[in-house]
Amino acid sequence: MLPFAIGLILIGIALIIRGVSRLRLRRRLRCSIYWSSGVVSMLSGMFLLAVAANLYTYHRLTSEIAVAEIEIRLMATNSFELRVIERDKPPISFTLYGDEWQLDARFLRWKSWATLLGKDPLFALERLSGRYGDIEQERSARRSVHSLNSRPGLDIWKYGRKYSQWIPFVDAYYGSSVYVPLESGARYEVIASHSGLMVRAKNVAAAEALKDW
Repeated sequence: MLPFAIGLILIGIALIIRGVSRLRLRRRLRCSIYWSSGVVSMLSGMFLLAVAANLYTYHRLTSEIAVAEIEIRLMATNSFELRVIERDKPPISFTLYGDEWQLDARFLRWKSWATLLGKDPLFALERLSGRYGDIEQERSARRSVHSLNSRPGLDIWKYGRKYSQWIPFVDAYYGSSVYVPLESGARYEVIASHSGLMVRAKNVAAAEALKDW
């Protein structure tokens, strides 16, 4: 998509320049044709470029993929520091409150004909939050939520859900969440698959936390 978008922009520029040359020759009809075609081509290219920039921040989902690792350290009662080591990004730390942590992601799945052209489903992590197993605590205790969504360009997820009839190559937009216990010293691995997110233990502390989960 990116080369096609750049190509459209370059064609648009060339048509506009051609129109300027026709204006100097007082060929106004041809000038207007070149100008209008050039503007349409440039706007189309810029639109596709914005979409491509947004999609570039997603990950291709060919099979099960290790998305991130989560390291947990207890700070105080129901207060934890989570170190998120996301794929292809520097580690970042967050403070969460509760006794469980939850990770949300968004998925894009293409139509069958787009899949035949080699288009794999895409996914991106969206937010990390703390939660409480007890409903009353969930209603009244301190909450914490952090955005993992910092994507440039045109948000294909947002506009795709709102104007799905105008984006025929996407089959579905759906979210997936996973939540597991907050255990000090635990190290988890987050896996993305076609069915959504999964969590696996990476050390003994995590395995013990997940044993009766």
